[in-house]
Amino acid sequence: MKLYLTYFFSSFCLSLFGLLALYSLRRSKVTSLRRAFLIYSGKSSSGAQLLAGLPIALTIMGVSLLLPVSTGVKVSYFICSAMITFYGYMDDRYELRPIVKLFSQVISVACFSIVSSLSIGGQFSTIVFVVMAFYGVGILNGTNLLDGLDTMSIKLSTLVYSTYIALAMYYVSPVTISFSMISMGAVLAFSFLNKYPSKMHLGEIGGAFIGFTYLFLMTSLFSSLKSQVNLVEALIISVLPMTLSMGEVGISFTRRLMNGKSPFKGDKFHLHHILMNYFKLTPPQTTNILFFSYGMFFTFSLSMLALFELNVQLTYVTLIFMIGAFQAYFGMKYWMKKGFKFSLRNILKSLRKEKLTIIDSSKVDSFEFQIVDGGKKEESDDEKKAA
Repeated sequence: MKLYLTYFFSSFCLSLFGLLALYSLRRSKVTSLRRAFLIYSGKSSSGAQLLAGLPIALTIMGVSLLLPVSTGVKVSYFICSAMITFYGYMDDRYELRPIVKLFSQVISVACFSIVSSLSIGGQFSTIVFVVMAFYGVGILNGTNLLDGLDTMSIKLSTLVYSTYIALAMYYVSPVTISFSMISMGAVLAFSFLNKYPSKMHLGEIGGAFIGFTYLFLMTSLFSSLKSQVNLVEALIISVLPMTLSMGEVGISFTRRLMNGKSPFKGDKFHLHHILMNYFKLTPPQTTNILFFSYGMFFTFSLSMLALFELNVQLTYVTLIFMIGAFQAYFGMKYWMKKGFKFSLRNILKSLRKEKLTIIDSSKVDSFEFQIVDGGKKEESDDEKKAA
């Protein structure tokens, strides 16, 4: 226990030091540092800084060097961590296109998943790779979707880390406990600067890196579980805490399709938006409701799994149902677009790129292009002669 607490407080102190150093750039006279690391959020009403995820990520990477994991997994972990940190920084600074972010996520997750699945998957390495890659890309996006309010990421990630600690204690996985304590310490240090109204935001770096820590925890827990239960149960238990992030992605995609929109187009109908905009709750009230509600769902699932030895598959399905039903209860009436008929045809129409018309060339005899400059059509040579 002393070792775990040492990991926690070391990570907490280092992360807090880095965050305060980043925040102090507001008064710094070093132009190069200000230009590189002082970035303000354009969406914040409190003038908050971005890049808080950078010292958090560096802290987790640094302290986790002490963990006793295989060299291959450790190398792939640090390479992929560096990739996520780099593209996250570039996005916070230059607003990368969505396709570039998705490509970066896929490459990062794939690199880590290949090495890890070969290391821990054994004869089932292909199945493990598919699960890791699918959940990896999903949670990198899901953790960003759950970073919509001040302290929201802190509370929900603490809930996920606590769930991993509980599972790791039950199934005896020291590495999982250690890494959870390291990650939790680094994230909790951020609460001093992220409480409402926030002074700093995680940015793309923080949201994506927190998601990546979930993926590492999944691999470390699976490594301990594979000798205790069968493959399916080991995979389900390993991804159980990630259900919150994956559920947010699945519900968001479904909601947008139900609303007649592309699943990749952002909206303001996440549950935290609905609680604030329609139920008139404050950001602290909203995050507290989400934290305690999801906390009860995870506690119930862990109780069914450990105390009553409920079937693992049934436990996982029950958790998914509780999260989905909770969101649907508050949000269903606001998700459906009035006059939109929920059908396969309309769903496929929603997936089509907007403002794009495809014309069958066989039905057109000729084409004529006209160049418009300053709102006026340029006359062709024939038109000038006729005039």
